[in-house]
Amino acid sequence: LSEHPSVDRDTHPLNHRIMHCRQSLEAGRPIEAEMHLGHVIAALKADREQIDAAFARFDLNGSGELDTAEFGNLCAYLGFCTFPETVLHLVDDDKDGFVS
Repeated sequence: LSEHPSVDRDTHPLNHRIMHCRQSLEAGRPIEAEMHLGHVIAALKADREQIDAAFARFDLNGSGELDTAEFGNLCAYLGFCTFPETVLHLVDDDKDGFVS
């Protein structure tokens, strides 16, 4: 959970698996807990692969970073961002004008 703290939020789609894992551990059923944890790990891995594929799809120059135009294309494709430059500063960790 330290690498993916959002999974521990009630609104995350995998949260029910985390809850079942905890309940299984509390009930002394470690094998069942491990099964639930395995589902979480597999789903997170699949999510990461999809994110990486989407990033690569919009990283047109293969730089490993999305510039404002590339980021705008990604946002438009996902349908959640009409002003990418407004959001870019939120996800641009090192403030270099790129998302990496």
